[in-house]
Amino acid sequence: MIPSSSNHNNLAQNVIEAISTSSSTPDPTTASLIAALKQAELESMRQDTDQRKLYARLIFWMVSIWLFAIFLVIVFTGMKSFTISTCGFFLRHKTSDYTINFSLSDNVLIALITTTTINVCAFFLAVTQYLFPSKKKESNTNDSV
Repeated sequence: MIPSSSNHNNLAQNVIEAISTSSSTPDPTTASLIAALKQAELESMRQDTDQRKLYARLIFWMVSIWLFAIFLVIVFTGMKSFTISTCGFFLRHKTSDYTINFSLSDNVLIALITTTTINVCAFFLAVTQYLFPSKKKESNTNDSV
């Protein structure tokens, strides 16, 4: 089990308190340990922030592309058929037309739109709650050990 950042912070705070209360004047080694511990916590928080920024950006683009794909399916369904013209410039042949017929039944389209909307919203909510946890105080059940 990976310890959560709040448990890590509680543990670090407990270590700092234990070291600082063990003697009234900390020796240089203790002071350097406390400074190193605080520096490690700061680096951990910076790394968490960088990762949150990265994954927030990736989630945004994934959801945007996903929704754009569903938009295209809806547009193609509304058009029923469309023609793509290829020029001789691309194929080095004479100009050709390709007709694409695209249709989905109403039930399939409703199911696609409904499930996609629910999945995108649930995915976005779950990932953002993981990346940006609430700042509520947790009960200190581990402090009694």
